Parts: sequence; structure tokens; C-alpha cells
Amino acid sequence: MSAALTWWRERTPREQRLLAVMGAVAAAVLGWLLILRPLDLAVAAAAERHARAAVSAGRVAGMAEAIRRAPARAAPARQGTVTDLVARRATEAGVTLASNVAAGDARTELTIAAIRTPALLGWLGELQTKDGLRVDRVQATRNGDGTLAATVVLADPR
Repeated sequence: MSAALTWWRERTPREQRLLAVMGAVAAAVLGWLLILRPLDLAVAAAAERHARAAVSAGRVAGMAEAIRRAPARAAPARQGTVTDLVARRATEAGVTLASNVAAGDARTELTIAAIRTPALLGWLGELQTKDGLRVDRVQATRNGDGTLAATVVLADPR
């Protein structure tokens, strides 16, 4: 410290003023680069995120209002039991049922001896989306020919 003080005292008053001004300018530049600029960038990024969030919130609010105003759709009227519906849909889709046993009006257990995986999943998906049936259980085993043997329990959740 004493070496720096000695060095400072050896400078003329004009050099001391010049060095003091240079130090102040260097401190200002470093303060701008290390503090103000990162804060400004952070504020700008936060403002951008806020703007995107506000647009998303507006879209979601619009969708929620559209859903609120949309008329409620009634479930499709069902003719017969779940067993009858599943038998009819299986015939329409070309699915061969080995058995289709009713467990009351709202539940059925069916067995398929051989079906390809995409066909089974697609058919069960249609039963869920178009007819409102719930798949309670699926048990599938692989046949030697690349098909599945499946036992499925379907129920009407209404």
C-alpha cells in the first residue's frame, strides 16, 4: 500500500487529476458493463416473457369462454345393452368375437381369438370416443402368427 501511495505522491497535480478522471470513467464503464447492461437485458427478457404469457392467457380465456358458451352435447342414445352395441360395432369393424358375455346392462366381457395390435387399439379407441364406453381391462397374449388373443372388459360409465 505504501508503494502505491508513494507512486501517487510522485505524480504532479495535473497527472493526479487525469488519473482520477480516468479511474472514474473506468468505474463507470465497468459499472455499465457488469451491472446495468445485464439488468437491462434481464428486464427486456422478462417483458418479452410477460407479453407472450399475456397473449397465451388471452387465448386460453377465449377458449374457456367458447367452451362455456357451447351447448352441452348429450350422450348418444343407446339402443340395447352394451353387449349388443359391442357386437354390432365388432361386425361393422370386421372384428371377430370369440365370445361376448354380458355382466348386466352396463358391462360386457369379450374375447377375441386373433386380431392385429393396431386394429384392436383402433377399435377400442372408437368404442371409447364414439360410443362413450370405458375400457376397464385388457389382457392380451401374443399368438404365433403375429396377432393377439385378447380378453377385454367394457363398461358404460353412465
